[in-house]
Amino acid sequence: MGLSAGAKHDFAGGVGELAGLKSIMFIGLEDVKGRGIERHGSPVAQIRHYKLLNEKGQHWAIIHVTADGLVTDYDIVEQ
Repeated sequence: MGLSAGAKHDFAGGVGELAGLKSIMFIGLEDVKGRGIERHGSPVAQIRHYKLLNEKGQHWAIIHVTADGLVTDYDIVEQ
């Protein structure tokens, strides 16, 4: 998986929330193609959910993906 052009620009400073990542587990995905969701200038086709474990504990990642498989945004949440 790569990054969309908008995500590359906006995340150029790094992704600190992923520091110390010990494990990642795929939970599931939602097909949102055609719903008009856009992140960082790119249309979102899927929202993928992952469980993350790092030195600070367990977190959840919500990854927004384009139709061609590029990550265009993400959110890291506690619950």
